[in-house]
Amino acid sequence: MAERPDKLPEWATVDEIDPVSGQSNVVEPPPERKESGWTRREIPPRQWFNWLARTVGGWIEWARDEIDTLISRVTTNEGDIAIIESDLSDATNLPTPNDLARRDAAGRMRAADPVDLQDVVTKAFVANPANSSLTQNGYYDLPGGLIVQWGIFGDGSQLGANGGTFTYDFPKPFPNQCFSVIATFNKGSIDGGTWGLYSDIVSASQFSVTYDPDADAGNDTTNDLQYSFAIAVGY
Repeated sequence: MAERPDKLPEWATVDEIDPVSGQSNVVEPPPERKESGWTRREIPPRQWFNWLARTVGGWIEWARDEIDTLISRVTTNEGDIAIIESDLSDATNLPTPNDLARRDAAGRMRAADPVDLQDVVTKAFVANPANSSLTQNGYYDLPGGLIVQWGIFGDGSQLGANGGTFTYDFPKPFPNQCFSVIATFNKGSIDGGTWGLYSDIVSASQFSVTYDPDADAGNDTTNDLQYSFAIAVGY
């Protein structure tokens, strides 16, 4: 490939008036001469030749500037392409817990395949695992700030025939408010009558459960009511 010239074919770039003839050094030929061009043995006026050389040089300069601009854009695009190629090389289509979607090696966006049932739940709710505890007495933070808590409460001792009201701590205090708490108790050996149970919200960190042995005016003499099962919702 030939090397690029470092000089433009500049010619008659300055308008001048000849002091003898009083004519300009550059004159555009009339349209009919442009169509037919010079004839055999014709010596064209210098002003016409100067106009032709100036016009050709101007177009060459314009083309050079346009080519330089395109080269600059191509260089920038090559840099962008290199960045994209680097990103794609790091992409993966393997399933990963807690990711809803990902880009595969071809650059396409796809939903990540769940690896197990717990991963499906995590993807569906987009919960923050760091703020959740999936244990026997635990809690789960949902999008928007809603929190669900659950557990088995009580020290395992028998309540006896008199019942009573017992206060328990939530697995973690609700940051703002507890909306609702529902409780029941484990049913073991109950001698006659029916026990009643009532739950109430004490605060954002506690709730109470009342065991009533006289719900049907009966009298329970023996029982093994030892625990309360509860679930609460708040934010």
